[in-house]
Amino acid sequence: MTVYRLQTRTAGGKISKYCLENKVLAMGWSLTDKTRKESNIPLNRWKSIERYTDYEKIIDEFKPYGSSRVNHNIVRLKNLNKNDLVWLRDNGSYYLGRITSEKALWRYVSTPQVLELDVANQVTDIDWIKIGGESSVPGCVTTSFIQGHTLQKINKNGVQEVSEFLYNMYSKTKTYKINYCKNTLDSFYSFISPTDCEDLLCLWLYFTRGYIAIPSTNKKATELYECVLINPKNGMHIYPQVKNGNKPINLDADNYTTIEIENKKYEVWLLTVNGVVKNAEKYDYIHVADKETLYNFVNSPEGKTILPPSILMWKDFFSTKAQY
Repeated sequence: MTVYRLQTRTAGGKISKYCLENKVLAMGWSLTDKTRKESNIPLNRWKSIERYTDYEKIIDEFKPYGSSRVNHNIVRLKNLNKNDLVWLRDNGSYYLGRITSEKALWRYVSTPQVLELDVANQVTDIDWIKIGGESSVPGCVTTSFIQGHTLQKINKNGVQEVSEFLYNMYSKTKTYKINYCKNTLDSFYSFISPTDCEDLLCLWLYFTRGYIAIPSTNKKATELYECVLINPKNGMHIYPQVKNGNKPINLDADNYTTIEIENKKYEVWLLTVNGVVKNAEKYDYIHVADKETLYNFVNSPEGKTILPPSILMWKDFFSTKAQY
């Protein structure tokens, strides 16, 4: 079993809604009438696409997209198997689709509506289950939508186990036999979202140092920090920066030396889950947050009283999933 995510980019979520309403996975590289004319595809060939091989031969012979090979996204689409799971995002909500046929049933649909949406390449028999908003979905899923191919595997620690668990839970079935996933540092950070990771650092700083977030600063889009905290004892500002994603992200402390030109007395806290922080040792006011310390805080009695459900749910997930 493999877990994928399908990225749809049409304004207004038209493609994602089409997939949900028609119980399909759908994507582009459609042979529209305009494409047919530009590539000199005969009308009879254009109208007679019934099998994947028909589509493949047209791509090979007429190269409408500049290559004689079918786009790799469509190849992946066609090669899906029964019980593979696919994540889809629609209007802020996340859905989990299961392939229900023994082998993915590829079809080419050339109705005017479908060609206008550019979703002629489809796989049918998808059972879609609504999971919920970002706080209900593991971070390894939400971050997979940031960039990448239209259809791609999610290669993150624990994503198969948690996807199977969520599908069983929300579909109220026992479709998948759940394998135990250990509560480890790596699996925990792969599950929490980037926003949860920011909250974890800020709440740890509040609990251990008494730093308080200035609410209005959470709404400001800044490149160097997530928000502004304040030390109530002396009014000093604290700037946290957090990076948590699918790919390693390195941070350089040299970039955080001029956040406030007027007020040089401040602190910076840097956390990158999958990368390293460079040059922090050069500055006494720039600190590197230890992800293991934060992980231990999540598993402590103190963390349970202060951390939001969106973080604690993943800690609880490890202890309850094996019993589901």
